[in-house]
Amino acid sequence: MTTIAIVADHYMTRAGIERVIERRPELRVVAAVAATADLGALPVRPDVVVLDLAARQVPDPAGVIADLAAGSAVLVLSGISCGRELLSLLQAGASGMVTRDTGADEFVAAVEAVAIGSVYLAPGVARNVSAELKHRAPGDPAGLGRREIETLRLVAHGYTHGQIARRMGLTEVTVSTYVKRIRAKLGAGNKAELTRIAIDLGYATAGREPAASLRAAAGAA
Repeated sequence: MTTIAIVADHYMTRAGIERVIERRPELRVVAAVAATADLGALPVRPDVVVLDLAARQVPDPAGVIADLAAGSAVLVLSGISCGRELLSLLQAGASGMVTRDTGADEFVAAVEAVAIGSVYLAPGVARNVSAELKHRAPGDPAGLGRREIETLRLVAHGYTHGQIARRMGLTEVTVSTYVKRIRAKLGAGNKAELTRIAIDLGYATAGREPAASLRAAAGAA
């Protein structure tokens, strides 16, 4: 059972999100509150916090996300269109971002994805983040090798070690070695951190099927 808390200042928003989430019996809403401070009454941290920023004026959204991400995966409902601001929310610790245009099925998929440690960006969010990354000079300050970069990209897009091994023509042991080396170089402790770093470096934009260029690069490597 995945436990979820909803933080939204409008009652109807909370009620609507709760109704969508509880379509899945394996998802359970344990709190629906107006402010993050109200989560302090919960006996344990929920697995996922859905944070509505679309209609809220939050002075320091990145700080709020960072605090929540210390104990839960954070899925942001955002009204922001600026790629730079969206990217800052990911860097603060958001595991996923959706918008008010996100449909019910996709919203549930986003909740499920962040609950297992993946990063999920709704299409509109992913486009804006990707556009922002294109304006940034590509680079790899950690000194990753070509094969390590391809491994990082595939990990960020949700592939298992076995799937990566088959795509890259490697053994699973070699892939595991690459992942350990990448984590050491990037200072990442888990898959979610690796994925956020991959997004920051411009190697990924969402937890979805890689683009055709990535598949071709992995196959040709």
